[in-house]
Amino acid sequence: MKTWQETLFTNGVIFGAGLLGGVLVARFFGPDDRGILAAVIYWPHFLAGMTSLGINESLVVTVARQGFSARLVATACAMSLALALAVAAVCIPAIPWLLGQSRLDYLRFTQIYMFILPLFSFLSINLLAIEQGRMNFRSFNGQRLLQAAVYPALLVALWFGKYLTIETAALAVLSGTVLVAAQRLWHFRLTILTRPSLAYARQLLAQSWRLHLVNVTRALATDLDKMMLVFFAGNTQLGHYIVALTAASAMPSLLAQTFNNIMFPTAAKAGQDGNPAMVMRPLRRFVLALTLAAVVMALALPWLVPLVYGREFVEAGRYAQILIFAFTVNVLRLAVVYLLRSWRVHRVAFYGEAATALTICAGGYPAIHQFGITGLCCLLLIAQMAGISVVAPAFFARLRRK
Repeated sequence: MKTWQETLFTNGVIFGAGLLGGVLVARFFGPDDRGILAAVIYWPHFLAGMTSLGINESLVVTVARQGFSARLVATACAMSLALALAVAAVCIPAIPWLLGQSRLDYLRFTQIYMFILPLFSFLSINLLAIEQGRMNFRSFNGQRLLQAAVYPALLVALWFGKYLTIETAALAVLSGTVLVAAQRLWHFRLTILTRPSLAYARQLLAQSWRLHLVNVTRALATDLDKMMLVFFAGNTQLGHYIVALTAASAMPSLLAQTFNNIMFPTAAKAGQDGNPAMVMRPLRRFVLALTLAAVVMALALPWLVPLVYGREFVEAGRYAQILIFAFTVNVLRLAVVYLLRSWRVHRVAFYGEAATALTICAGGYPAIHQFGITGLCCLLLIAQMAGISVVAPAFFARLRRK
């Protein structure tokens, strides 16, 4: 129980810091500039997530089952750096087209951001994954706390110093990742000098491509709504939607992240031939907490969002009231997907993510064109229900077989 409590506390601080950062940015910039900031950092983070190859999750499973070794750490570092350079070389030329004509004033900065982010992001998530696989949750959670706390603290410092701009706010987002990567490299400073292992690299890639196929469809399912708004909506609409998304996702994501952080390595260590029923008790508690939180937040968000973010975000409160239910279904689906993947059941997880992504892709433009942001919020809820209708039957069928 102590591990659950520590991880829940850590995730609470992380999501609280993220929420505070979102509130500060919304109040400092307003809807229009908030939308520009979202567009500037969106593509680098999306592309880095899409190209990470799932190496971090492969490391969690490998360390949980086989144990820690210095050559594994060295291999993870070498793979992270090589992949980051390849991603930057491929993605930077595409940024002018992705960013859009109205935001080309920030093109050079976005390209520099695209170069820096993968280097530090891949190192931080992959080296943190080793701690997660070892179930060293105190160190794992401590690093994540550091990463979360830096962002709002820097925003406040920049505002007081009158240095807060869209560019410096974006660098504040990046700063926590840079610090964690630097700390992890210092922590493993002796082991990273070990010669990387080609056998480990092959093993990690052989396992990670299956995990990453689901990651790609999950990233599309998660980000297609924002992607369509970047292309088809103005900065003000995008700013309102990002605020609604931040407010609606905070509580469900907090509960889901805690569940997944602990149950993913636990279920992986048990193995595919272990007892899947071991997850049912925490899963029931997770669903109960998720449902209660969704009901309370749905009642509170229409007045809470303008109170916290400012009166110019009244519309965002109405959007958040729909999005809270979409995110509740979403995080429940992701929890089931993580459990299936920990048992190496990848195909059904892929189908579930694909059903969600295809629903958003098919209905996104008509929903925005006909009904605006409200239509997109309703579509997101429908898409999440389509995804969970695919994975839930397979999950319960597996439990019955055991």
